[in-house]
Amino acid sequence: MRTLSHSLGLVLLMAAGPVTAFDKLTIDATLNPSAQTINGRVTVEFSVPDSNWEEVLFRLYSNFPCDSPSTRTDLPDNKPCGTEIHGVTVNGADVRNEAKIEGTDLDVPIPKANHSSGPLEITIDFATHISDTGMDYGRQADGYFLYGWFPMPAPRRGNEWLKIQYGPESELVGDCFDITAIIHVPDSLELVSPGIAHIDSTDGIRAYTCNLQESHDFPVCILPKGYESGTRTLDHIQLTIRYRPEDSVVLDTVAEQIGHTMAFMSENVGPYPFGELVVVIGGPWIRGGLELPRLILLERPRSRFAPALYRSLVVHETIHEWFYGILNSNQALDPWMDEAATEYFTERVIRDISGGEGDRFSYWGISASFQDMRRLAARSVWTLVPVTLRSEQYAEPFEYFNAVYDKGCLVVQTLVNHLNDTDRRRFWHDYYQQFSFRSPTPLDFVTLLAQYPPYSSVSHVQHILNSNEPIDYQVEDISIRETSRNDTILSDSAAERVSQYTTKVTCVFYHPLPLPVALRVEYLDGTARDTTIVPDPGYHTYSFVGSSPGQTAILDPYYQISLDVNLLNNSLSRQGGRGVALRLMSGLTFLLQSLFQSVWGF
Repeated sequence: MRTLSHSLGLVLLMAAGPVTAFDKLTIDATLNPSAQTINGRVTVEFSVPDSNWEEVLFRLYSNFPCDSPSTRTDLPDNKPCGTEIHGVTVNGADVRNEAKIEGTDLDVPIPKANHSSGPLEITIDFATHISDTGMDYGRQADGYFLYGWFPMPAPRRGNEWLKIQYGPESELVGDCFDITAIIHVPDSLELVSPGIAHIDSTDGIRAYTCNLQESHDFPVCILPKGYESGTRTLDHIQLTIRYRPEDSVVLDTVAEQIGHTMAFMSENVGPYPFGELVVVIGGPWIRGGLELPRLILLERPRSRFAPALYRSLVVHETIHEWFYGILNSNQALDPWMDEAATEYFTERVIRDISGGEGDRFSYWGISASFQDMRRLAARSVWTLVPVTLRSEQYAEPFEYFNAVYDKGCLVVQTLVNHLNDTDRRRFWHDYYQQFSFRSPTPLDFVTLLAQYPPYSSVSHVQHILNSNEPIDYQVEDISIRETSRNDTILSDSAAERVSQYTTKVTCVFYHPLPLPVALRVEYLDGTARDTTIVPDPGYHTYSFVGSSPGQTAILDPYYQISLDVNLLNNSLSRQGGRGVALRLMSGLTFLLQSLFQSVWGF
């Protein structure tokens, strides 16, 4: 196995900062398999609430499928669904009758007597019904997987609680709390969770006490008997992998890929601040992969997953521990902020692992790069939708994935590729340091990026982020004109005519971005010259004078403009025509992309 070349310990020692205290959230819940519920009590302690608060809004994420028949077509009309609220108190005062539920929102009123700057404690008794027909959570094969299953305070921005409009691809949204949970399950089952501090067993029931600091959810993965456990130590991090015996063949590979990814992200973005990470391979309802706070779930490595594709899945979900777990953007309102950034770093990490381009798919002697597959997927939405829509605004899952993941990654690449290596690394470090365990917005992202050249303003960055035009840079023509000049040859003092050439390159730009781009001319004598231009729309001719004729012209040779709709016309050679750009993307590659899009479930 490859030895990791990065040192997490040194990075952590240099970058670790003071611990931030968060409001406290306590859960005491019991799984009831016969009733198919998980019920209990959640208590939230706001240490310094706003004295003007008249209510606190809680999210009931598990209510979303109940109001969305399209996602639960086989749910019987008379079967209980979602979360029931059985009691609500505010600093001990009963307000259950005044509390209101509307969809995924629970509005808890704050009595006037509690309008003060002192601590505020809200307790909610609840019961959440567990479905076995859920989208990617619920009960399956005697196992349980739940997230967003308990009432949790909604995010607050400024003076307002955010009401989230969830769609089929939306993920839950919440701010961070220090969470303590006691989960009671039958001892025939096992809770798998980060932060398990203690386990008690009494009368056939196990009580798991868990501490999960700086977290915006407490996921519950409950496994039946038959799973084994493997552990690895990655510097200060304990990696625990739960798997079925028949899947043990991938244990070392998955551990190595996670270790490499965590080292890369710690070095290039910011340190992983926790002491553990838990991975479950082949748990209930796992199709593709899913990220949760300090918990990653992966599908079993079955035959439909080519090795390179499965590696991408592992790397992608690990990176989400940064872009979701640490940098907690609003995944319903701005899904590109975690998915597009995660895809951007997935490609970088795999290139670092492989030492080369790093194929996303490689099987049966056929391979396709990240760029090949991503650009093909993005083509269907290239000018149809921007990447900045809310998740529920995309018409269908393929539109969501192709825009947010694929086109979104190309947007992020285009934005950050124009920074030099030092500034690019500094940008991600600054982003991490400023917004760890906060909820950065698109404006936060673009405001920070606008501080780095070549960007001149926030609007400059926003123009590129929101671009929905058919951007195309083309080399149209190369012409050569031979000239001459008089040189004195020292050997015989005779004047001799020496050839000189003017190479003219004609380019055309459709909807160019306001960013510099390189125009490279490669000469017959093997030399090359890069000239930086800021293109305007239309046709432009550039002249180059030298002792050798130009043979090939290439626009954007470093592929900084990832949003160029057609890279195959970016180059032109006087001998052999076009074809210096990215390798041709065949119809077979497109077919493979279509087949594997359905299993890319993150």
